[in-house]
Amino acid sequence: MANAGTEGAAAAGTYFIAVMTHLFETRDEGPWHALVAEGCRTCTAMLEDARAGRDDGEDGVLEVVHSTAVELAPGSSYSATLIVREQRGDAATEASTPGTYRFYFALSYDQSWRVEALDVGPAEGS
Repeated sequence: MANAGTEGAAAAGTYFIAVMTHLFETRDEGPWHALVAEGCRTCTAMLEDARAGRDDGEDGVLEVVHSTAVELAPGSSYSATLIVREQRGDAATEASTPGTYRFYFALSYDQSWRVEALDVGPAEGS
């Protein structure tokens, strides 16, 4: 994630998932503001949800199961798509209710990564 490139973009998306989890668990906004651009509307809505203590009330573990990235402008602009599985409850029981989501990122790189825009929805086939 320390360098520009498609691998760095995919790593930045994966890091976003960890930062988002941290935000909702701790309400610590520092890492969030370091990664997210002010103009990201979906990110702003997520931040407002975290500040209000809104979540679905269940502790889920997020796992990135697939990531791809494309360079849009050499060395500075990228898109990344992550498929993220949320596992709730005990994975060994039928009470477990997994969900699979697609995170589509618009990213920029200028000495560090920034999430410029984000779209989240169900992954195809989930």
